[in-house]
Order: sequence, then C-alpha cells, then structure tokens
Amino acid sequence: MSKIIDHLKGYIELIIEGASLRDKLEIIIYFLSGPLHKLNDLFHMPSHKFRREITLKYNGIKLICGNDVSNVWANRRHFEDALFKYFMIKNGSFIDVGANVGKYSVLVSKNIGAKGKVLAIEPEKYNASLIERNIKLNSLSNVILEKVAASDKEQIKSFYFNAGSTGSSFQNLGHGSKIRMKCSKIDNLVKKNKITNVSLIKVDVEGAEIEAITGALGTIKKFKPQIIFEAWNAQTLAGIKKILLHLKYHINEICPENYIASIE
Repeated sequence: MSKIIDHLKGYIELIIEGASLRDKLEIIIYFLSGPLHKLNDLFHMPSHKFRREITLKYNGIKLICGNDVSNVWANRRHFEDALFKYFMIKNGSFIDVGANVGKYSVLVSKNIGAKGKVLAIEPEKYNASLIERNIKLNSLSNVILEKVAASDKEQIKSFYFNAGSTGSSFQNLGHGSKIRMKCSKIDNLVKKNKITNVSLIKVDVEGAEIEAITGALGTIKKFKPQIIFEAWNAQTLAGIKKILLHLKYHINEICPENYIASIE
C-alpha cells in the first residue's frame, strides 16, 4: 500500500513541476491511461513514453527531460530526495559524472554562478543533447559538457547504449545496443578544461564507479572534494572504500545505494 501511495505522490509532484500547462496535461494523461500501459506490457508493446518531451520546473531551474518516463521520473525534484541538499553548494567547481540530462549540473551552475565551473560528463548522445538544450534554456555560461564516458584510462571501450533514458552502461544490463565509446580519465578532462577548486564530484555511472573514481585520483588528491557516488552492490562499495579510505576519506550512506565521502 505504501508503494502505491509513494507512486501517487510522485505523479502529483510531476504534475506540479510540469513547466507548462501542456506538460502538466501530458503527465495527467499518461497517469490516467495506466491500465492501457499494463495491457501493452502483456503483449510486449512498450508504452513507457510520453507522447512528447516533458519539461520540469523547480528551484529556479527548467529541465527538458525527454519523453522517456523513467528519465522524467528520475529528474523530478524529490527523486532520491536525501541527495538534494548536498548539491546546494555556493563556491568551487562541480564535476557531474554521468550527468544524464543535467539536473545537478544546472542546479549547481545556478548556485555558484561566476564563482566556479561545472564539468558535465555524459556519453549518451540524446541525453547530452538535452544537457546542451538545458544549458541554453537556463542561460548558463559556466557549464562545460564532455560527451565521453569516464574511466580509469584513455581508451575506446564497448558501451551499452540505452537511448534517451537512464541505464546506459559499460555493463550489459539486458537493454540497449552495443557501441564503441570514447573513454577519458576525469583527471585529463579537468586539466583540459582548466577546472580549479573542485569542491564536489558526483559519480553515477551504472556500475562503473570504481573505474571513474580511479581516473579522478589526481583531482581528488589535489582538491579533496566531497564525493557523492552510487554503489549498487557490496563489491562496488568495497572497491570504492578501498580507494578512498586510503586517502583518509570517511564514507557515510545518504540513502539506499547512494553514499557521500568527505575528509573531516
């Protein structure tokens, strides 16, 4: 019962956050047609798409989220609500690894203004195009977008591409098409774009967090930023702890599968 209530609350939040009346109506229509989506699923006819792109508006930002329902859902204000406060930084630079459509890149950019830079790293082409549109929509001048995958070395690597949604990954998660993807170390991207005073790094790369953090060790050692990361399983968490505890970081759980590392 609690899951049903939470789901209903999520849709109400989406309706409220719809940037225009048209966005709000599209969300309402999708919600009311729920039984039809279930029927389509039975006949293997996926229907988890809005009929048009959805734009959300909250906390002084606008966010074009595409038309994939899971992507729109994951970019609402209160999704993984416990994380939100950690992105309300006012100084320094932010590295958004696995930026999706730019929710946190846009939010932090608005907060820090000319006092810092945002480096958004997003390999999935459609999501990267949405970041570009969201930069323009919010009139941002301090966001740099790198359309590569973060890894522990410069290389070309197999990547499972789930267009316009969450879930693109180096790991085969059972969906998406396989492509070859350019990978870069975060350290090299920071140097290339002359990013200084890094105060926060977010790493959400669908199971490749260890490789991404390994490729950022120079940046981490130099600036000692807070690091918010996702860890799906105990193996990934243990691997990240092994790296960061050696650098005298303390790690705490924020909410299920999401952690913050900081030097106290």
